[in-house]
This record gives sequence, structure tokens and C-alpha cells, in this order.
Amino acid sequence: MLYIPTPKNIKFKAKAWIDGFGSRISKGTGSIFNLAVKGGASQSLVIFTSILFSLGLATAWIVVVYFLGKVLQDAISNKKVIGKEEA
Repeated sequence: MLYIPTPKNIKFKAKAWIDGFGSRISKGTGSIFNLAVKGGASQSLVIFTSILFSLGLATAWIVVVYFLGKVLQDAISNKKVIGKEEA
């Protein structure tokens, strides 16, 4: 987020959203996952579910990073500022 060419007000709003909602959503998702696998399941099932969940998140993150990288490269190549209002 620090290296994407955006106006300061958008960076401020994005950081505020991540701090406010992103951390709470992450904590909530982690708690739900822990409660789901805690209910008397065998140790191997918990490990398998945890690995599957982690790989799913990593795959989604890689896809998002790939497309954001393309947007960033396009913005840098064309000297655009993302989120800047055109006059």
C-alpha cells in the first residue's frame, strides 16, 4: 500500500479501514475457525483442516497480489496516480 501511487487521503482512508475493520474481521474469522475445529475432532482432522484453510488463504492472496501487481505496473508505466480525480 505504501508504494502504490495514490493521493494521501486515499492512503489514510485505506489504513483506517484496515486498522478498524480488517483486524476485527481477521480475529473473528480466526475465532470461528478455532471453534469449528475444536468440537471434538481428531488431531489429524484438525491439522488437515488447518493446512487446507491456510493453503486456500495463501492461494487467494497470491491471486490478489498478481492482479494488484499488474495494476501497479500499469500505473507506474503510464505515470498515473490511482484514485486521483480527473479535472
